[in-house]
Amino acid sequence: MVGVMPKEEDWGMEGGGDQIPAGDNLLQALIIDDLRDFIANHNLDDSARTKLESCTLEQQVDVISQDSGNVRNMNAVVISRANKSQKQGPQFTGAKSHEYVTGLVDRFIDTLQLDEKASAGLRALPPKYQVSVMARDMGGVTNPSGVVDSRVRKLLREGDGYLQASAGAHLGSANMAKTQSANLGPMPTDATQFLEQAYQAFITEYNIDQRAQDLVAMLMPLEKLEVISDGMDNVWNPSGTVASRAIKVKGRPVNLGKRAEQWVSEVAVLFCQSNGIDETADAWALLGSLPADKKFEVCSQSLAGARNPGSVLYCRIQKLGYAGPQGMLAAPRALPGFTRTPVLAAALSASAGGAAACTSGGCGDS
Repeated sequence: MVGVMPKEEDWGMEGGGDQIPAGDNLLQALIIDDLRDFIANHNLDDSARTKLESCTLEQQVDVISQDSGNVRNMNAVVISRANKSQKQGPQFTGAKSHEYVTGLVDRFIDTLQLDEKASAGLRALPPKYQVSVMARDMGGVTNPSGVVDSRVRKLLREGDGYLQASAGAHLGSANMAKTQSANLGPMPTDATQFLEQAYQAFITEYNIDQRAQDLVAMLMPLEKLEVISDGMDNVWNPSGTVASRAIKVKGRPVNLGKRAEQWVSEVAVLFCQSNGIDETADAWALLGSLPADKKFEVCSQSLAGARNPGSVLYCRIQKLGYAGPQGMLAAPRALPGFTRTPVLAAALSASAGGAAACTSGGCGDS
């Protein structure tokens, strides 16, 4: 009888080590005390408690991880959050949610003693996907690292452009852990850093040779983006193709395709939200009116240390001629709406002595 190839999810089920007892859900065990404390500390009534208990595990994490400061009617807020999470899916868009999920990830990794590769892959995901991976049952697994790594990779293969933009580059670095120590570095804070990490993931995935890399190294950032965003479907010689593209684009006007424009828009969303600039800000709407190259230019300037990031961003766009003192000179196009996707965890540390703000007399960058 011919043996049946095991599913990828089952790769980690074999081998040595103690099995995790079937039916045990580690994430549930990690949050159970937090859930009880949340209910008790906020003195939730029966309707709010019943609503919270009706949520899935991921939705419960979404609800209790959100900022509860200055909430007057916690029962109504919990019911509202639960309804939204059940309807739209878990969001994890706030800083408090990011902080809480990061703590869960650390405890999850420590409890399962995940190896460097699996840990790096899980940490590279946005919060929504981190919780999605952790929420799945680990019962019967003897190789947790293999299973987690498999689940992360499956998400990346099937995920949307946002997921690739925010996690792909980090996972690319994690892939190199087989041959060298992984050095993920800090979370990107501007478009240039996002592009560099995406490029490193690209050359790792397609095993681009040194000659092609040397040619790409001579390109401007947007030229580099044009090279790696053209797609690699049906490409038999990735290094030769990249070298040819690099020679072709150097020195001529940049011609970004739809994939590159979408990538820039996604990075613009990450850039805004990681700096605390939400959809209601004038700068958010105005950024959507910019062409892709100008959008990239604006988002390539870090907002680290800015006291009022939204005002600084608005003034930078104003300098490009897309806004005036009386308002917008260009009709804004909405940035991509990732209403079902979490934002990138903020990785900025404000400088104690840094100051940046827009005033009526001008604009100051950090």
